[in-house]
Amino acid sequence: MKKLLLLVATLLLVLGLSNAYAIPVTLDVDKLYDWGRLYSYSAGVYTPTNVNPAPFGTNPAGGYTIPENTFGNVDGAEDTWGIGTVSRIEEILTGNPIFQRSGTQELTFMFYGFDDDALSSPDFVGDTTILSKLGHISAYLDVTPDFNGTLGTGGRTGVSAYSGVTDGLLVLDLAPVDLSGSGHTLTSGFDFLTSSGNGAMYLATTGLGAWDSVYDTNTQLYGSDLSFTFTVRDNSNTPVGNWVVRGDAGGEANVIPEPTSMLLFGIGMAGLAVTKKRKKIA
Repeated sequence: MKKLLLLVATLLLVLGLSNAYAIPVTLDVDKLYDWGRLYSYSAGVYTPTNVNPAPFGTNPAGGYTIPENTFGNVDGAEDTWGIGTVSRIEEILTGNPIFQRSGTQELTFMFYGFDDDALSSPDFVGDTTILSKLGHISAYLDVTPDFNGTLGTGGRTGVSAYSGVTDGLLVLDLAPVDLSGSGHTLTSGFDFLTSSGNGAMYLATTGLGAWDSVYDTNTQLYGSDLSFTFTVRDNSNTPVGNWVVRGDAGGEANVIPEPTSMLLFGIGMAGLAVTKKRKKIA
């Protein structure tokens, strides 16, 4: 019994030290492209006005509507998906870079599968609060940068695949956490007249990414590992591809500077470079 208690105490001490030595970091996203569901509003009812051009799931049938201020409107249709690039990850306290985009490496991500569940009444400036469920985000490290947002929605090749975005090493695999106790994973404020807005989500690592163990600290809100906030604007002004909106985003997390994890990160980079080289030779 004493040995068991000693083991538990030691484990708690190690976990405590891991979080105590976690380093706060920020993530800067300078390119964010999104296809999102647009709605018209009339007499307390929202009606979809666009169709997902690259659907993996269902699209609402004609006449589908969402009454304002109601829950339980998830229908299996993907209402938000897109891509982005991370320009830099740095330590908050020192400004030291953990990752820096260059001509030889890029960090890209794809988000997909978010399903709108509830839309509030428009406020006095026309903003609607949207609560969505489900969703996923995957980030990839690539040593042959080829991100191209001008492909628009046509660059999507699968549920979780996009040309030039998902072809590197999977480094972060993230699942949004429940923000409300009702399964809502994304909250955003959006003006459907100007196609502009903002939003936030909190993400937990799944263990599938090469960096997941480094970011798995449970130190953000709702016990998450990474916070993510964004602002978007209408893509029709100097458009990039056929996205509905484009914008910028940022994130905050804590990383555990474990020697083993850092070694695996180095091995992952080297392995990725070798794989790319072999492909070129072939």
